[in-house]
Amino acid sequence: MSDALVQRVHEALGRVVDPCSIATGVPITLADMGLLETVAVDGREVHIRLRVTSPFCMQIGIMQERIRAVLRDVRGIDAVHLEVDDGTTWLPSMMAPDAQRRLRAVRPIAPAADERSQPAGSRATARTPEASRSSAVRVNFTRGRFWSSPAAFSARSIRSQPG
Repeated sequence: MSDALVQRVHEALGRVVDPCSIATGVPITLADMGLLETVAVDGREVHIRLRVTSPFCMQIGIMQERIRAVLRDVRGIDAVHLEVDDGTTWLPSMMAPDAQRRLRAVRPIAPAADERSQPAGSRATARTPEASRSSAVRVNFTRGRFWSSPAAFSARSIRSQPG
């Protein structure tokens, strides 16, 4: 296995963007999203294990097709083996820090679960504009019965739903 081949594989994978991130207006590569669980080069074969953000991901076929397309053009690759790990929990903290900042600029993330579990009066009163927007997003998702992250989905939020 050549270091140059490994580098070419990673460069090619750097051109594969998560389809859902495109929809948010912030294109983020699979690597920066933390969706490439493992990438191994064995001789002239590449083995990739992908993680998905949700076990219900409907974009995995598009991602696999795009990975195969970019690796098809890499000199020295004879075969690409893809495996999808839909049982792994993906968290936003798995994203590259720069990708997190870019995404948060257009779509704030709900407050951490420990902040939501505190009574409203016990929360710090000095809140940044980003934190206020984040709370508003969480409330809107909860009232609309949509949850933006696994942390926002709690027994307490279900019990508090009207009707």
